Amino acid sequence: MREEALLAATNQPRELVSRSEEMHQIRQAIYQTSSDCHIVLIAGPGGLGKTRMIEEALRRLGHESMRQLYGRPADDWQHQFGKKAIACNLLDFSDIRLHSRDFFLETIGSSLTWNGVVEFSRHEMARARQRRLMDAGAAYSLVEKATEAAEIDFRRDYHKAAGMYRLVIPLDTTEQLSIISSGWLLERQLLEPKEIAFSTQQWLVDQIEYGRFPNSTLLIAGREEEGEHYFAMLSEAVEKASKPTRLTVLNLEPFGEAETRSFFVTLRDDWQKRPQNNLAQDVADTLDVLIDDEEQLRLLHLYTGGQPIRLSLYTDILIEGRTIPEPLQDSLLQAYDRVGSGVETDEMLTARQEIEGEFVRLLFSQPGLRSQILQALVRATRGLKAEQLHFVLDSKPDDKPEAWQPDQLRLAEIEAELAAMQSMSLIKQKSGGRTGLQDEVYRIYAEHMNSTEDNRRAEMVARQQLYLRLRDWADSNRQRVQAQRTAYIRHDLGRIRQERPSTILNTHMPKPTAEEELRRNQLLSDLQDLDLEYLHYNLLLNPDTHFNDTYYSLANKQNRALNVASGAVVQSEVWRLLQDKFAFAFVELEPRSAISNRGESPAMVLHRAAQQDDAATWILRFWMTKQYQRAVHFADAVDTAVSHLTNEHERHSWQHTFARSQRHCWRELARIYLGEGIPDAVSRLQIIVSELTQLAQADIHTEVFPGENGFVGHPAYPRLIFTIANCYTVLGNGLTILGDYRDAVAAYGAALKYLRQLPPTDQQASTLNNLAQTLVEMGKKRAIRVCNEGLQLRLGSGELLPIAGSYNTLGQIMNELHRSRESLQASATAFAIAAEIGDSRTTGLSMMHIAEGLRRLVREDQTLSNTDVDEIYRTAEHAVGQAQEIFMASNARHEAIRVIEINIETGCLYRDWLARTAETAVPDIWQQRLGRATYFLNSAVKGAQQLGLIRFELDALVNLAWTHYFAHDWDGLAKTLAAADTLFPPDVRLRPDEQPPDTQDKPHFFFQHLSKLHSLNGRIAFDNYFAEDDPASRAAQHHLAHAAEAYVLSLGYAQLFSPRSVGITAVYDALYDYLKQLDATQLTNFYRYEQQQRTRYRLDALKGQLENLGDLQDFLLDCFGDYYSEI
Repeated sequence: MREEALLAATNQPRELVSRSEEMHQIRQAIYQTSSDCHIVLIAGPGGLGKTRMIEEALRRLGHESMRQLYGRPADDWQHQFGKKAIACNLLDFSDIRLHSRDFFLETIGSSLTWNGVVEFSRHEMARARQRRLMDAGAAYSLVEKATEAAEIDFRRDYHKAAGMYRLVIPLDTTEQLSIISSGWLLERQLLEPKEIAFSTQQWLVDQIEYGRFPNSTLLIAGREEEGEHYFAMLSEAVEKASKPTRLTVLNLEPFGEAETRSFFVTLRDDWQKRPQNNLAQDVADTLDVLIDDEEQLRLLHLYTGGQPIRLSLYTDILIEGRTIPEPLQDSLLQAYDRVGSGVETDEMLTARQEIEGEFVRLLFSQPGLRSQILQALVRATRGLKAEQLHFVLDSKPDDKPEAWQPDQLRLAEIEAELAAMQSMSLIKQKSGGRTGLQDEVYRIYAEHMNSTEDNRRAEMVARQQLYLRLRDWADSNRQRVQAQRTAYIRHDLGRIRQERPSTILNTHMPKPTAEEELRRNQLLSDLQDLDLEYLHYNLLLNPDTHFNDTYYSLANKQNRALNVASGAVVQSEVWRLLQDKFAFAFVELEPRSAISNRGESPAMVLHRAAQQDDAATWILRFWMTKQYQRAVHFADAVDTAVSHLTNEHERHSWQHTFARSQRHCWRELARIYLGEGIPDAVSRLQIIVSELTQLAQADIHTEVFPGENGFVGHPAYPRLIFTIANCYTVLGNGLTILGDYRDAVAAYGAALKYLRQLPPTDQQASTLNNLAQTLVEMGKKRAIRVCNEGLQLRLGSGELLPIAGSYNTLGQIMNELHRSRESLQASATAFAIAAEIGDSRTTGLSMMHIAEGLRRLVREDQTLSNTDVDEIYRTAEHAVGQAQEIFMASNARHEAIRVIEINIETGCLYRDWLARTAETAVPDIWQQRLGRATYFLNSAVKGAQQLGLIRFELDALVNLAWTHYFAHDWDGLAKTLAAADTLFPPDVRLRPDEQPPDTQDKPHFFFQHLSKLHSLNGRIAFDNYFAEDDPASRAAQHHLAHAAEAYVLSLGYAQLFSPRSVGITAVYDALYDYLKQLDATQLTNFYRYEQQQRTRYRLDALKGQLENLGDLQDFLLDCFGDYYSEI
């Protein structure tokens, strides 16, 4: 036969064969008189036509695409009942994205899914906002609120539509909802079902139980055995439903002998109705002969078991096969002797494999395009588009996807062939316009190719070649889409108009057009789909490597973006492949002696690694959703459950230093955010990184801890490196909060050292951001270049909220460096992004930095008029007040540190404003600003004391002391100075006739605040000196000597803090203003006192321990981590 006839008999019969009783029950469930919800569960083994039944129901309901495929039905329900009932497009859970509640709702709540018959306008608007937030990388809490709002609008639109029509929702391949990544945790009741509500599996069950599908019929098809767990959940939900809900279960059985004959009659009739040509005539004649041959029909029924998909394939073998397999040449008696009476025996399996071997030979023996397409489709279970097929079929091995130029004529030929194949019974449409095959065809092909080792290895090589090309295709396209997203982000940021200081809160992002927004949302959807495709083929190429590399990288990408739902979809893709025994039959998992020695297989170990990853991910999810106490309790509960495991190997694996440390890293992060026990969390993290680094330094043959070898040469080595980097970053967070900047910089440097062994990630950008914040706390201007590197990485990822985070950090850095105008520019950009997204937390942070920038601008720019100053202060007051409301409204313990920070800034604002206010001219306003300054600074002191955070307490006390100074409140000043003095350890002080303190093991903030306090003492001493009538008097000289001592100490402490600190400049500026008022005699006296105090405190000894500003080693350690240890 000609190539165009390849597998011709596998065309679906246009009329559904048999199943009349089942279709009658479906019609009753749809056109029932009540408006109750009715669920029809179509269950049975693979290949029995479950999908075809749903398609037939859609066809009879008037679904246009099904009528184009199969023609107008004889039993036309739409004609009989009108448009009383309407159906949406078929939703197939082989699309892993539909396992996410968000994507499922987005799909089912789209007017396009319902072919425009009903509108979901409110839901689509709400969903567009949610997509914008996800596109921007908004915080989980914000996305979740938008998701909840979208779901509420979905229900409103759905209920409105259900008031007009009976709504029919067809769901296929639902057995895949039984694949649960968190099964280990759920079995041990460590998770509650409500906590996995982001999955379609749980959401669908909940909606049925809550009675939220009014006037609806759900057609749910799935394999009975694989879907047993989920089908039981559905049945239980129906029983518990709060509103009347019915369940009809249709258990499909294979065709009987009579139905087998009907199948061929229907197929023959279809071919007779086609335009007559040689192909149609040949097939029709062959089917006529078959129909009249009762023994041949019974033989086919015996070997196929009445399974429709096998009937099609075996018939095609009879029509097109070059040889007829021996079992199909048997007489009926011979067949019974060969396999018995039809029971699924080993003999039956052997006979089927022999028959199906001819199907495989048929696939590969025929020349031409259809054969090439089918060979690719049978190996690519995700389905393929025409463009992919063109690339894998027609490109040369060294052709790169990014440089590939398609031949439009050839592409059109492939598209036409795919269109012609749509009616074949073995074809199944996949998501995203992909064409695939029926699951049973994949199984048949895989079983045959796995029947001998030679076949398996040949197939493995062929698959590896195909998957490599498809992986490269996905990677090239994801990079292209990502570049487009980055381009529009940069374009938008470049269009932000800078406002003048007094109107800076008017800064806003440009608004894209509705058309542009749709295009951007599509880019995000495309990128997520390409990420999944890239992961899919990488896992098929090498699951050991890419579980620990590609999967971990993509999962972390979603986690850093606080995207719980998308992270769960990535995880689901892994779990689906782990349970696909046919795909794994052609994957070579790396054998390791440690695994075989304990009687396990690599697949078992990989499965357990996925379970352990799931447990660690849940701790991170609780942190992402700000359930910090739940994260800690959950981590502890997992540890307890692990200790009770009876299988020694399983228990040891869960308690392995690596697995345990992954969980405990996120546990300690949650504790740090709780603000409780931070020193203890830091100590635990130091132990964790110490143990993990030992594992990273030894190879797989070297024992590091009892029963635990090193990871060099292990597939999980990249994941270990990433975990170490995460732990160091979390450690840096804790150290920074405690004010131990030097150790924090070392921790961040260590994190970057490990991250640079891996491709750039969002984690690297976050670590750079944190490092920059800490460097500027030490007065180091290199924080700017470090922050900018992180910003560029985030711009490359194209998510707006993390970009806003980098701009906020840049604003903070510029404020610390007294570069207020640059700070305002960066902070205003962050504000514009946050306002566009609607993220209150980022808005609050940016407004706090804007308020500080405005406050500092007044101090730095002496050209501002009084009117400008007043407007700027009022804008700062508004900004800091809004920030105060945002963080106070959160009423969450994790924001306690932010509340302290903003209380300090609010107090500083009113203090500076107070200093520019004439007490005698406007006493009421002056007193009001004084009261507010002291109130907010005292509140910050109390908040810091409650959390035991000395750094913040000192910061608030120092600023309170300056407030009392400006208010001339000497009693308040004395009390504040005394309170601050008690917080400084003795070994951080400069003492007469003693060596200066060693700064290596002491938190830097002590020196920073000692410098500020002594600078204040110097001001007081100079003020007292100038208040004396006689500058030569003993009292005056006492004040001048005290001023010299104060400034010597202030600058000494400033240098101990950081020789590059802008605080040194501020001290010099103040000192210069005083010294320029002295005459020659007074200057001589000051020089004398300064020299005496310098000698007394041995400040010359500082030179030996101070940072060398030109020291390259210091620069390298700060920015890149410690590689000297590798030398």
